[in-house]
Amino acid sequence: MPKLSPETNDFIAELDTAVEAHMNWTRRILRFVVLRTSPGEDVLSPMAHTLCRFGIWFTSHRAQFEALDAQATHHVEAAHRAMHDAIRSICSAVLAGQPGQSADLEVFEQSQTELLGLLASFKTLLLSNAARYDPLTGLALRYGIESDFNHCQKDALRNHSLLYVVMIDVDHFKRINDRYGHPAGDLVLRHLANTLK
Repeated sequence: MPKLSPETNDFIAELDTAVEAHMNWTRRILRFVVLRTSPGEDVLSPMAHTLCRFGIWFTSHRAQFEALDAQATHHVEAAHRAMHDAIRSICSAVLAGQPGQSADLEVFEQSQTELLGLLASFKTLLLSNAARYDPLTGLALRYGIESDFNHCQKDALRNHSLLYVVMIDVDHFKRINDRYGHPAGDLVLRHLANTLK
């Protein structure tokens, strides 16, 4: 596995932390139902899905999720909201001295399972992209190049079009790093990659 960029490492660590916070939220709900401790105002609010730690983090990182998979991002949001809506209904019934509805519990269990599955898929997608693309330049690495070439080759055959491949070598690049330092060399590589794109 290639080395992950600091941004990818941070995003995955934050995702793990946000999921753990939501699991702690689930434990708090269980304590409320069993021990009758307060579920907290954030649980009873109609906008609870935007108030929990995961919801706040997800909203602030929504653009990153959408860049990976917009449809799955929408499903994450829907499953997360469904979880909170079901729990709010259960907690409201218990606070009124009534048992919760089994339908609400089923919605909660299904939406929690869906949410965790979707988030695991996003994590896999992030790691897969890390194996396919260079974190510095965003250009495809060997696996990404081979995969993209096979796709382009099939597309060219299907459309009866020509396919061209170009390779370049950046001559004497070591001199840039030696003379101006690696941060300057990184800027040059990013600029070159953006020009090639």
